[in-house]
Amino acid sequence: MDRADTEKNRSITEMIRIPAAVLLGYLSLMAALASVHTNGTDFHGHTYVYMSLFTERSFADGWMAVPYCLWHMITLGVHKLFHIPMDYSAAYTGVFFFLASFLISEKMIRSYLEYKQVRKAPQAAFLAAVGLSLIQGIHLDWVQAGERYLGLFSMNPFHNPTQMCVKPFGYIAFGLILDIWRRTKKNPEAPIFFPGAFGKEDGKNTKAYVIFGFILFLSTLAKPTFAEMLIPAAGIVMAVNLVGKLITDRKDAGRYFMLCLKMLAAVLPALIYILVSALGYFLFGGSFQADSSVMITRPFEVWRFFSDNCVLSIFLGMAFPLYMLLIDGKYFTGTDEGKLAFAGYLTGLVQAVFLGEGGIKFSYGNFMWTMMSGMQLFWLMAVSRLCTLEEKAAETKGKRIALGAGWVLFALHVLCGIIYIVEMGFLHKF
Repeated sequence: MDRADTEKNRSITEMIRIPAAVLLGYLSLMAALASVHTNGTDFHGHTYVYMSLFTERSFADGWMAVPYCLWHMITLGVHKLFHIPMDYSAAYTGVFFFLASFLISEKMIRSYLEYKQVRKAPQAAFLAAVGLSLIQGIHLDWVQAGERYLGLFSMNPFHNPTQMCVKPFGYIAFGLILDIWRRTKKNPEAPIFFPGAFGKEDGKNTKAYVIFGFILFLSTLAKPTFAEMLIPAAGIVMAVNLVGKLITDRKDAGRYFMLCLKMLAAVLPALIYILVSALGYFLFGGSFQADSSVMITRPFEVWRFFSDNCVLSIFLGMAFPLYMLLIDGKYFTGTDEGKLAFAGYLTGLVQAVFLGEGGIKFSYGNFMWTMMSGMQLFWLMAVSRLCTLEEKAAETKGKRIALGAGWVLFALHVLCGIIYIVEMGFLHKF
């Protein structure tokens, strides 16, 4: 890749990033304000119902009801510090995390594409990140597979501030764990996404473990759903790798086992916080004294509250990533980034299909959030892979048609996302 072309592409992207961010921020703000002013929406509930527990009662009461309180604390801080009304403080905080997700995803995709030597990496990463910020499931009015959001579900639930809050931390944690894996291979490779998290000397990875553990802990403060997906998904991938090494190279298996222990130590703060918050929420009355607990359900038992055809909902909600899995399955089963992204989605999907809360919250579908965090990783690597294939593997007519179909699917998801956010922000349809 010619350095002059790269710099030219980068400068072009820099020129349009700010106006694009302003436009995305405006759309996000309109959707947030409409949602926060609509009684019954998640945004309204978190702003006026849950927030009142922190302002009118004790912090302990608020924390037990909402242990994932990072968004609430930042919103309250903006409200108190700048004397901005609570509704606008909530909306501005939501926009901040929305734009943070956009910028971080763009940076990660650009780093990945430059590593793959894609010539127009800056422009491709920018367009992919804009699309990822907007995508929704492919909604068809005449198909009984759920509403524009409910039933299909999405990595972009604009109406839920806490799930949008966890997204940027999720991106960073995902990139860090992949970089750690690369740096700690038997034959170490340079990190791709966040090289600044590592020490200057080869083998000095303590800094990266600490940063990863801290980011994952912050993600649990935002919402535990991402960690509840990533930790088991990464554990499964690493366990499979360890078994493979025990079969082929026992000496390397011992070294890899030490890596597993270090990763376990890094995720312990997040695991402990999830455990403590679960005790406060489920056992000590944080869940508004509701008779609530985690339970195993029949397949899709909770999902059926939102969709008449749950399997079709999965395909419509994830048409593009599943298409990429179909045409390039080896990528999602043979590379670290592909395996972890796919395992993350499968882990979240299993939880959404088989888990629920007992009592009056049975129909709430709270384990759908874990699946939506898995969607985030699958989408990120699916569009990154498509950009790479567009550069590297489009030498035949058949491959060009297959990749073109992928872009059409991606565009349909983006179009549905634009319709969804416009309906929320300007037509007030939820």
